[in-house]
Amino acid sequence: MKLPFAVLGWTFALIIDAVAQTPSRGPQFSDELGRALKDAGQTVVQLTLDRATYLPAETCSLTLTISNPTPNVLQIPDPLNYRGASFDLWSKEPRWKTVWGSEWGSMSPNPNASRDPQPPIVAVPAGDKITKTFGSADRSAMDSFRMEAVPSYSGQFRLVFNYPKAPYVEFRVVPATLEAKFQVSLQGTVSWKIPGILLPGMNPIKTARRTTNIAALAGDGGYWIVATKNLSTGGLRIEPGMEFTPDTAGDLRPLVRVAQSANPVVSVSGVADANDNITITWTDSTGKTSSVRVDKDRKIIPAGQ
Repeated sequence: MKLPFAVLGWTFALIIDAVAQTPSRGPQFSDELGRALKDAGQTVVQLTLDRATYLPAETCSLTLTISNPTPNVLQIPDPLNYRGASFDLWSKEPRWKTVWGSEWGSMSPNPNASRDPQPPIVAVPAGDKITKTFGSADRSAMDSFRMEAVPSYSGQFRLVFNYPKAPYVEFRVVPATLEAKFQVSLQGTVSWKIPGILLPGMNPIKTARRTTNIAALAGDGGYWIVATKNLSTGGLRIEPGMEFTPDTAGDLRPLVRVAQSANPVVSVSGVADANDNITITWTDSTGKTSSVRVDKDRKIIPAGQ
């Protein structure tokens, strides 16, 4: 059935009118947020990483400092809370310049995400500052910075802080070669459900002993004893002399450097106690044997404790 032209015209007019009255999808800031963003623009922001160079999949910590150099109290979006600020991870690839006009591109799932229209607001007194070091061992779901570890492949990267007049901080991830590896047995077992369709009589729940991986790596100008904070159900999928790939580096993610060897390492082993503290022992190319004891967060336990 054909509709009369007048009806079609009336319907079209209604659509045009509705579109005209549709609110803009651009940033809609409340007066309070507008004032807070203006105040945030008067702060001085500093970003500091614990290293300039990392091994693939290595843990990192970031210190964020927001200073108020003015003689007035500043009311600003909370820079420590993900609702008030966020970080983007960017990587450098020269080939992108011919396509995108820049060597740098965002790796974040949602780069430059829209700001929360009602973020928590905090007061910074005149001459005062807010500072916090975000570490992978003490991450909170509310943190504005929640990166567990650096990328699992070599390259040059930037952490971009989405905050008024904020700087970025650059770092490099360098290649690493495996020298020795060991799978440490821990107390207890871990269970998980097998996905997919099972054959008749198969148990859908698989159980295995709790284990974790330690290794000796060559990279970043030295020889390193490293451990992962995570559990594993298998050893490293790489052999000594091989360079880590993004896939195999994941077996050690997040990686922690726990000791440095003066010479290449030929073997490494570890023994865990009931609290998952691990005594790591390694032998270098001169025959010298050394050891270090670390806790479950892979922090060094001082001798005698």
